[in-house]
Amino acid sequence: MQRSRGTTSLDLSDVYELIDPLASNALRVDDDLSDEESMALERGIPPARVVRCSRFQGRTPEDLVWGGVVVCLASERLLELLTAHRVTGWTTYQVELVGAKKARIPGYRGLAVTGRCGPIQRERSRVVELRAPSGGLAKERIGLHFDPASWDGSDVFFPHGTVHPFITARVVALLERERVTNVGWERILDVRQLVYDED
Repeated sequence: MQRSRGTTSLDLSDVYELIDPLASNALRVDDDLSDEESMALERGIPPARVVRCSRFQGRTPEDLVWGGVVVCLASERLLELLTAHRVTGWTTYQVELVGAKKARIPGYRGLAVTGRCGPIQRERSRVVELRAPSGGLAKERIGLHFDPASWDGSDVFFPHGTVHPFITARVVALLERERVTNVGWERILDVRQLVYDED
């Protein structure tokens, strides 16, 4: 397990949300996790067994393979990079990756996010009105915020109550420099979300 460096200060402008770039031919998978295992994985507790991950879309296994709500698979190359550069806030678990025509694909492990920060503070986001395609007005919330003092110092982390991985600027620089495939990111202060009535 990779542990945090104990850092307790953070500029939110240096935090990014890790996102699926939705590449058309990238392999995507379903998994056979139980509800209990999925809930544990959300808390950073990896399954104790080999998880079967089977293709449901795309064909090309990239450095990061996206799955269900909490499942991401990392290639050996990506894991070696994270380890060599002492990226913190993650651990792994064993998977059996099955691609097109039920062919087994070696060299991948499940990625569990162990880093944490406090909950998203929606009241700190800026809300703007915009014209909806239907002609009516809609509202959009700009920026994701959390209390920097709640961050545990990890390079990869989940805000409390969500399963959207955040990464630090140094991880973004590493991914970009090493041309890691099938990853995207957006600065959390730039994230835009529609506001619904229940918000």
